Amino acid sequence: MSRLPTLIDELLTGRREQVVIGAPLSPRPVILAGSFNPLHRAHLAMADYAASQLGRDVHFELSVSNVDKATLTTAEVIWRIEQFPPERHVVVTRAPRFIDKARVMPDATFVVGYDTLERIVDTNRYLNEQERDSALASLAERVAGFLVFGRVSGERFCGVEDIALPDSLARCCRPVSEQEFRADISSSEIRTSAFRNAHGEQRRQ
Repeated sequence: MSRLPTLIDELLTGRREQVVIGAPLSPRPVILAGSFNPLHRAHLAMADYAASQLGRDVHFELSVSNVDKATLTTAEVIWRIEQFPPERHVVVTRAPRFIDKARVMPDATFVVGYDTLERIVDTNRYLNEQERDSALASLAERVAGFLVFGRVSGERFCGVEDIALPDSLARCCRPVSEQEFRADISSSEIRTSAFRNAHGEQRRQ
């Protein structure tokens, strides 16, 4: 897409709400959100499993804004998009939180990992528990649901049942069990491994 840098610039300056690469978003989209730094095989496998279960294509969503990190530059966004094979669909937004994503993409089914759901309900990310429950109730009203993949945390495999969810959100969550799907890999582990390898190579030189 030759106009991609211009479109991303327009998104970053607020002149666009989203940029879609690939198939247009359907009225009830299936969204796998992430930073994709880097994209890895588990992201693609999760999307394929979600598509097989829900009967719809999956869009990977990348937000240029992040609650915990600096806003991405146009070059960073393009690098992350270019990791995806041509047949994959990507939407770029300015929606850092899931309540923001749900406003931009209403009635979406969000494909998330256990750790992402854990962050969504973490009281420390809100003023207090009351504010959290109110925000999550609002989120539950705007989404079609969450397809939640378990993952290893510490020494054990964890899933939806290991998170204390408010009733409003619990009703929206469909778990994917360890027997159905398991992929022990994460972007942070890949970055850590790459850092160690790079520094180990430097020491040998």
